[in-house]
Amino acid sequence: MKAKVLNLIPNKKECLAAFLLATVLFFFLVSCAQIQLGAQAGCGFVQDQRGQRVAWRSADLPMKLRIHQSVPTEAYSAIQECVSKWNEGVGQEMVRVDNLTPYAGSKRNSKDNISTIYWWNEGWSYSQNTHQAKTTVHWTSYPRFTKANEADIHINAQHFDLALSKDNLDSGKVDFVSLCIHEMGHALGLTHNEKDSVSVMLPFLARGQLRQDLSPPDLGALHCGYGNDWVNYQPDGGTFDPITASVEDAGSATSSSRGAQ
Repeated sequence: MKAKVLNLIPNKKECLAAFLLATVLFFFLVSCAQIQLGAQAGCGFVQDQRGQRVAWRSADLPMKLRIHQSVPTEAYSAIQECVSKWNEGVGQEMVRVDNLTPYAGSKRNSKDNISTIYWWNEGWSYSQNTHQAKTTVHWTSYPRFTKANEADIHINAQHFDLALSKDNLDSGKVDFVSLCIHEMGHALGLTHNEKDSVSVMLPFLARGQLRQDLSPPDLGALHCGYGNDWVNYQPDGGTFDPITASVEDAGSATSSSRGAQ
């Protein structure tokens, strides 16, 4: 009697079927992983539609900020002081004025991937005249993280008299350095902090008021949002683990600092 030989080598159709099954299983697992990506702790940061914090990636830090040609040259040193306050408070360079050559682009939010500070002496383009400034942050959401792409700061010098130094500050003027520090916090991803009276991210800045020093709540928020590797501050906080992936979505958020007319 002839022995029957089993053919254990798969044919082309079987190989193709196995490949397709493996491909479907792979994308199913990837989709599940993305679905399981839930909301993060807010940490005082802007969050995207999935609840992921909006932050700059380590490769993009320090955040590069251009000065628009609308900004008066006498404000340059005050802007540098704002930058120094953040960098010295955190203990590393988080913000850098990228180029002192004035940027000549449009004053409108053009989403051109150039973070810029603008100065409005006239033609304030926002309906709320009681807003001392507005900052818009643009971001891209990926399956495993969300990264900021651009932050534009608009200063309302049309409806507010701004003091560029402490020496010029009185009860009728808004301290520009305090305002600038607040807006740079938004540019780094922070939202308003309405519960900590010492925070530079309080939403209201009164005329004649100084608020130039980063507080423990401010530094704790940055540590929680960016993690140990990015912010040299050591309270209990979260970590941020960016992983390169494909583009999924994008968005933007606008924050403002309020003041009385």
